[in-house]
Amino acid sequence: MKKVIRILSLALILVMLAGCDRGTKTFTCRDLTMTVPSSMKDVSDQSDFAAYTFTLDSSKLAVFALQERYDAYPFLEDCTLRDYAELVIQANDLNCRPIDRSSGEYLYFTYASENEGTVYRYLTGVYQSGEGFWVVQISAPITKYEETAFFEYLDSVKFS
Repeated sequence: MKKVIRILSLALILVMLAGCDRGTKTFTCRDLTMTVPSSMKDVSDQSDFAAYTFTLDSSKLAVFALQERYDAYPFLEDCTLRDYAELVIQANDLNCRPIDRSSGEYLYFTYASENEGTVYRYLTGVYQSGEGFWVVQISAPITKYEETAFFEYLDSVKFS
């Protein structure tokens, strides 16, 4: 009986530890709020990420976000969400097309890119807020790419 209790206790501990990695937290930057894994750290202040509005990193994935505001780029006021998404794809010389997310609140596209011998897959959401446009990319090595979870993070994006 003691052996069964030990095995059940060990199994319970393992389940609890495995569940810890799935925790989430709310991250806010300017008018954007989103849910991300609790293991994400804000690394926006590192010089490698100066081109982004914010950057979050963990051992499994990274989130890169860029806001382009109407007051900085007035010509964007005449762009639709689709126009802007196509501009982003064209400017980055990507071979993909923006797709409507079923929720209808944003467009997305995916692509892969190699960096220092590792192939990364990117799931990119393009949003329009009252202040301009946001591009939110979730990136992971192909071996750690979890599309369902990554869509949950992109689906959680809200604007104030």
